[in-house]
Amino acid sequence: MTTLLLLLAGLLTAAHGQDGITNCLTLYEDRRCLRQRGSTLPAKPKHAQVCNPTNSCITTSPDFLESYKFDCRNDSYVEIYRGTTCSNVIRDRLSITPGVCTLLFSGASYLPTTYGILGCDIFPEEDSSTDAFFAALAFNCLLGGAAAIAFLCLKKRFPSVYEPRAMSDIYSSLSSTTRTGQQVISPGTGFLGWFKSTYRLTDEQIYEACGLDAAMYTMLYRSMFWLFAVCGVYSLVVILPLNVHGTEGADGIEQMSMANIETGSALVWAHWIGMCLFSVMFMYQLDILYRKFVTYRVRHLNHAREINSIVLVQDIPLSCRDDEALAAYYSEMYPDVIAAARIRDVDELSAIAHKRMMVATKLEQAIYKSQKTGQDPTTRANGGCTGPKVPAEDHFRQRLAKLNVQYATARKNALSNPINLPAGFVAFKSHRSATLAAQALHSSKPHSWHTSRCPDPDDIVFDNLEITSPQRATRTAFVAIATGALVVLWVLPATLVASITTLETLDLWANGLEAYQNVNPIAQGIVQGVIPTILLLLFMSVLPAIMQYLSHKEGIVTKSQIARSAMSKLVWFQMINVYAVSIVAGSILDIADELSHDPRALWDLLGRAIPRTGVFFTTYVMLRGISGYPLALLRVGEWIGFATAGLFSAHTPREKEQFRRAEVWDVSLAAAGDVLVFAVGITYAIVFPLIIPFMLIYFGLGYLAVRYMLYYVYLPTPRSGGLLWPLFFNRLMVALLIAQLTFTGVLSVKEAPTAASSMVVLVAATFWFWHRTGQGLQSVGSHLPLEAAVHAPDNDSDTTLSQCIQPVMRQSDELTIEQLSQPELSLSELPVDTIASRLYYEVGQGNESGLGLATEHDFTAVGMFDKNSSQQKLLPFEEA
Repeated sequence: MTTLLLLLAGLLTAAHGQDGITNCLTLYEDRRCLRQRGSTLPAKPKHAQVCNPTNSCITTSPDFLESYKFDCRNDSYVEIYRGTTCSNVIRDRLSITPGVCTLLFSGASYLPTTYGILGCDIFPEEDSSTDAFFAALAFNCLLGGAAAIAFLCLKKRFPSVYEPRAMSDIYSSLSSTTRTGQQVISPGTGFLGWFKSTYRLTDEQIYEACGLDAAMYTMLYRSMFWLFAVCGVYSLVVILPLNVHGTEGADGIEQMSMANIETGSALVWAHWIGMCLFSVMFMYQLDILYRKFVTYRVRHLNHAREINSIVLVQDIPLSCRDDEALAAYYSEMYPDVIAAARIRDVDELSAIAHKRMMVATKLEQAIYKSQKTGQDPTTRANGGCTGPKVPAEDHFRQRLAKLNVQYATARKNALSNPINLPAGFVAFKSHRSATLAAQALHSSKPHSWHTSRCPDPDDIVFDNLEITSPQRATRTAFVAIATGALVVLWVLPATLVASITTLETLDLWANGLEAYQNVNPIAQGIVQGVIPTILLLLFMSVLPAIMQYLSHKEGIVTKSQIARSAMSKLVWFQMINVYAVSIVAGSILDIADELSHDPRALWDLLGRAIPRTGVFFTTYVMLRGISGYPLALLRVGEWIGFATAGLFSAHTPREKEQFRRAEVWDVSLAAAGDVLVFAVGITYAIVFPLIIPFMLIYFGLGYLAVRYMLYYVYLPTPRSGGLLWPLFFNRLMVALLIAQLTFTGVLSVKEAPTAASSMVVLVAATFWFWHRTGQGLQSVGSHLPLEAAVHAPDNDSDTTLSQCIQPVMRQSDELTIEQLSQPELSLSELPVDTIASRLYYEVGQGNESGLGLATEHDFTAVGMFDKNSSQQKLLPFEEA
C-alpha cells in the first residue's frame, strides 16, 4: 500500500503545479476571523479561501454555497453572489480594506454568517487536506501497529483474557465447547498461530460455536472484502487516473476525487459504469449470502426440537383465567396439546429473590475474607453506617434464613393465588401443530390470541410479556417520536462540544490566548482538532445504550429483538447525522430550512458536497480499520473493566469469574457501524477511489479480528437463530439505494443529465432485487417449513415447558452458600427433593397425565474443576 500511496503522490505532483502570487479572500465563521469557515464541521476541510488574480467569478470550496468577485486595485471591493453562476446577488460591491476582518453578510437561508479578510498579492494557503491525510495515516499506522504488537505479546501471557473459550482445563463446558459438545479448536502456538487458526476456521465451526447471527456476520465481512478487491481494480485503474488528470482545478489530494472532473465532461460515464459494477456485484454477493442463510436457518429450526414444539401466546383475554383454560382453548383446535403455562405477576417474589441473592453474596464475601485473612469480619447490625458491629458471617446467615422463608412463602402464594399476566406458553406433542399454531390467526377478535414461535428461554424478557398489543403500539409511537427528536436535536450537544474548544470561545475565558495560539500551532491543533474529536466520540459512545433503552421501553419481548431494534435505530441515526447531514450543512435544521424553499435541492446539496468530503470519510474508515481492530483485539476496555471490578464489585474468585463470564459481544450493535462504512465505501469507491485500500483493510482485518473474538473470546449472545440477517440485509439495501441516489446528485451537479437519468434503471433494478429476495428467500427462513415439521419426531417430554417459566419461579426455596459455587444443573440432574411446586397444567387422560418439574436451581456461578478430571468438584474458593 505504501508503493500505491507514493505513486499517487507522484501523480498529484505531476498534475498540479505551484501557485504564484495572487489575490485571495479568506472566509471565517467568527467576528475575530479566528475560525475558517467549515472548521467546526467534522466532514468539511478547513481550507476556505478563494483566490483569483483577475476580477472573475470564483465559487467557494468545498461547499459551493456562494460565489465571489473581488479586486485589489485602487478601490478594494467584494461582490457576493448566491450559487455558482454570479447571477443572484447577495451583496453588491462591498468596500473592504485588505488585511482587515470584515463582515461579508449575515446568515441567509442555508448560507452561514461569514466574515472575510482580503489579501492582495499574497501566496495562497497551501491545501491542508493532503498533509492531514498523510498525518492521519501515519498516526493510525503507529497506533494500530503498537496495539497489534501489544496484543501478540500479551496474548501468550494472559490466555484467560485473550482466548478464554479455548481454556477447557479451567473453565466449564459452557464456554469451552460448541453447542454440539465439540471442543473449541486451540488458537495455535507461535507469534502468528492465532492468525492461521482463525483463518482456517470454517463457517460451520463458527455456526456451531457462536450461532447463526455470528456466522452470517463473518461471512458478510468476507463477501465485502472480495467485492472491494474485485471491483476496486476498476476504480483504481480506470477512475482514479481520470480524476487526477481532470481540469476542474481541485487542490491537493482532492484531485483524486470526482470534483476534479470538468463539468459537462463525458468522462462521468466511466464513473457511471463503476457504480453499476459495484451495485450488481454487491447484489450478487447478497443473493449468495441469503441462500446460505436460508439453508442454515432451516437447519437451526430443525435442530431446536424442544423449542419447536412450544408456542408463545400473547394478548390472552381476561376470560382465560388460568393454565387449564389456556390449554383447553388450544385443545379445541389442536388434538395434541401437552401442557400450558401462564406467565404470573412475580414482582414481589423477584424483589425477595434479588434481596436474598445480595445477602448470600455478602455471606460469601464474609466467608472468603475469613478464610483469606484468618479473622472474622464484622458488619453493622442495621446494614447502615451506624449501629453496633456484629459478626458478619452469623449476621448474614440469619438474614439469608429469614429471606429463604419469605421466598418460599411468596412463591407458594404466587402458585396458589396467581395473578396471571396476558401471556403464556403452550406445548404440543407434534412439531406440526406448533408450526401451524405459530402462523395461524386463531381469533376474529382484534388484539387477542397472538401466537408465535417460542423464543430461546434465555432470550425472553419476561417483564415485557405483561404488555398488550395496544400498549405496545402506543409505546412504539412514543419511542419513534423520541428517536426522531434525538436525531433532529443531536446537532445541539454536538455543536456545543465542538464550539467550546474553539479559539474564539476560549479567548473569552483567558486573556491573551489568541496571541498564544498564533505562536503555538501544535497547541492550536490539539485544542481545535484533537479535543473536540475525542469529546464527540465519547458523546457518541452513549448512543447504543440510549437506543437499547428506548427499544426495551417499546415492550419487545426478546433480548435479541431489542438489540436488533437498537441496531436499526443506530443505522438511521448514523445515516442521517453522519452520512447526509454532516457532509452537507452540519445540521438537519439547516437542510430542513433549505428544503422548505426548494424541496428538489436535496440531491443538489449532496451532489455538491460528496466529491469534496472524500478525505474525511477515508480517514474515518482508516481509523476504524487500521486502529480500531487492533485495539479491539488488545481489549483495552476489558482491562479497565477487570481492574474496576476487582476494586469495587468483584471480591471473591466466583464473582471475578462471573464478571469475566458475563462478557458478550452483541454483533447487532456492531453491525450498525458496518452499514455506515459500507454506504461510505460504495459511494466513495467511485467518487474518491483512494478509499479502496482502506475498505480492504477494514473488511480484511475485520474478518480475522471478528472471527477470533467471536470464537475464542466472547460468549455467544442469546441466540435469535439468525434473525439479525434479514434486518441487516434490508439496511444494506437502503445503504446501497442511498449511495446510488447520492451519486445521481453528483452526476446532476456535473451537468450530465443523460447519465443521471439512466441511474433510474439501476435504482429500479435494485428495488426489484430487494423485493424478489424479501418476498422469496426471507419468507422461507421465517418459520420451520411444514414439510420438515411433519417428519420431526414427536415431543414426548413433559419437562420442556419448565424451561419457559420465569426464572425467579425456578429457584430453590433454600438458597445456600454452597449453591453459589456449584455448576449449573439440568432438570434431569436435579435431586427429587428439590421439586417443590407445580407450575403448569398438563392435558392428559386419566392416570397417564403427569405434572412436569416445577423448579430448578437458578445458579449464578460457574464451578472450578480439577485440570485432570473435569468431574471432580472443588470446595468453594479452592484454587484449581
